[in-house]
Amino acid sequence: MNKKVVSTLAIIIIIIAIILAIMYIFAEKQGPTAYSNNPTDWVDKGTIDVEQATKGTGYINEIGQQYRDASTSTVFETEGYYKGNQFFDEATVDGKIKMRITNEMNPNDGIIDGFMTERKDDKTGKWIVDIFVDEDWKKQVGLTNIYWGTMYKQEKQFVYAEINQGIYHDQIIDDSDRLLENARIRTFGIIVGDITKESTKGKTLMKLS
Repeated sequence: MNKKVVSTLAIIIIIIAIILAIMYIFAEKQGPTAYSNNPTDWVDKGTIDVEQATKGTGYINEIGQQYRDASTSTVFETEGYYKGNQFFDEATVDGKIKMRITNEMNPNDGIIDGFMTERKDDKTGKWIVDIFVDEDWKKQVGLTNIYWGTMYKQEKQFVYAEINQGIYHDQIIDDSDRLLENARIRTFGIIVGDITKESTKGKTLMKLS
């Protein structure tokens, strides 16, 4: 191998080494992905970013919200009831969609949209549930209650805090008594809708379990 070829190879190796070093330094400066605590940052063009909302521990697939952290691997499932009729993705009446459980919301299209996520706070160890509804929910469902915990003993009224145009958010801390084996097994759930303790029949709601 002549000196010219050796010299060229040496230059290429040096260039590659420099590029790799720059990439490493850049990655070190970047550090871990930054997740916002502000729900307004979780919405982009009507879509709830599940990775952002769950601080990188969750994503959505056909089963539900997959959850992964250092000690837990589980899935949270959501179902809905439109005027008392159960559904899982969307409710239809006479071929028309009336309600959806989805993180892709379209306010003011006449279809009720709702969604929930759950994650563990890495500082407090508490399980946090984020609840999202759209303008159609506000107009058609109106006064909305949240029931959760063992025997659904905890309750509060949903507060319509607008985090994006026509998209509203509220948050609760889940009842640790219903979460067994580090949330791999769960009892009861979180119910959000026009349901009350006195009136349960024919209601419109969503449930996370």
